[in-house]
Amino acid sequence: MQHHKKQKKRILIFAVILGIFLLAGSNLTAVNTFDQTYFDKVYKNHTPFGDVFFPTVNEFGDGRFDYAVNLVYFTFGNEKDRDFAKINSLSLAATGLVIQGIKMAAHRRRPTYDSYDSFPSGHTGYVFAMATLFSDRYPKLRIPFYALAISTGIARMYLGKHYPSDVLVGAALGITIPAIMLHYKTNLLQLRW
Repeated sequence: MQHHKKQKKRILIFAVILGIFLLAGSNLTAVNTFDQTYFDKVYKNHTPFGDVFFPTVNEFGDGRFDYAVNLVYFTFGNEKDRDFAKINSLSLAATGLVIQGIKMAAHRRRPTYDSYDSFPSGHTGYVFAMATLFSDRYPKLRIPFYALAISTGIARMYLGKHYPSDVLVGAALGITIPAIMLHYKTNLLQLRW
């Protein structure tokens, strides 16, 4: 019961954060100033370590990687592992659909090239979704999972792909959507697969 109260509180907090950024995501000067200032701090300060580290952690936010992990759990795991993979896949699909829908509606230009699918960050959404799901399954590893997710979000800015608000909203969606799925896990697993 206590676990569900924490999840509801977490969902509410991230829903509020997401709402603020969605409302602010139009063309408000404060958001644009914040984005450009912190994007420049990350993007314009490359290091030899960062040039190796960030492209590597960036791959963890690729949906193909995330689905491959689920495929291993589903194919080689026991019933509990397969249920875990089902919830993960459903969460990733829902996260991806929401993010892609917002990208199409927002039509925000990426920071370093002419592509209009910057807001929100899909890589960040996926990796935070995986961190949320795996943290639920392996709570003692919560810190490394979220450290990897945060690193991937920073990588998206370091590589010139996203502004900070893109990353923050991607992270909020990546936490909120799987938290909702985990809350209804029992009901979702009763659906015919």
